[in-house]
Amino acid sequence: MNLLTKTASMLLLVSSLAQAQSADTLYGEWIGTTKSPSTANELQIQVKISQAGGTWRYVTAASKATCLNRDFPLSIKPMPNAKMIFNVEGPSVITGCPSFVLTLDRTDELTLTGTFKDGRHVVLKKQ
Repeated sequence: MNLLTKTASMLLLVSSLAQAQSADTLYGEWIGTTKSPSTANELQIQVKISQAGGTWRYVTAASKATCLNRDFPLSIKPMPNAKMIFNVEGPSVITGCPSFVLTLDRTDELTLTGTFKDGRHVVLKKQ
């Protein structure tokens, strides 16, 4: 193996390790807030991420709405430049609950920020 091949192999290994460590730092519980699209009341968001997948939950004590206080499946697609795409599938749990895609920026190790298509902002903090 020549020096160029060894160097390229080493760079590929370092890059793979960096991506794996980056994904691992997402694992855990994230708490945040956004506004309700229908009432503009503040909603708490609870996100749990593990190697097996994730869940998204809107948490509120003041509502008996079907789509609140329930875990919905969350898939995450990493993107370049510390961005990621969250895909939440509400109808897979309860017919009529929303599905949405949300692009988030990782502003630091403990903070994710993004904006829904309707303009509502979301900030998630790692617990």
